[in-house]
Amino acid sequence: MQVGDIVKVLRTDEKKIVVDLRTEIVPISGDWSRSDEMRMRLMCQLAGESDRWYSKQEIEMFSPRVQR
Repeated sequence: MQVGDIVKVLRTDEKKIVVDLRTEIVPISGDWSRSDEMRMRLMCQLAGESDRWYSKQEIEMFSPRVQR
């Protein structure tokens, strides 16, 4: 997934453009008090939603950005 891809938000079926990406380091268990093991997850910010980040489980690729 990259900036410029068009994705579908699974809960609303809206199609939006990915405008930013970030990598987060989070505990595997989801519990910060027992944070022995960590994992990385890619989060995507979509057009029109500057205060919301989506994980790959919440969106699906609709149309990848075409490199020219």
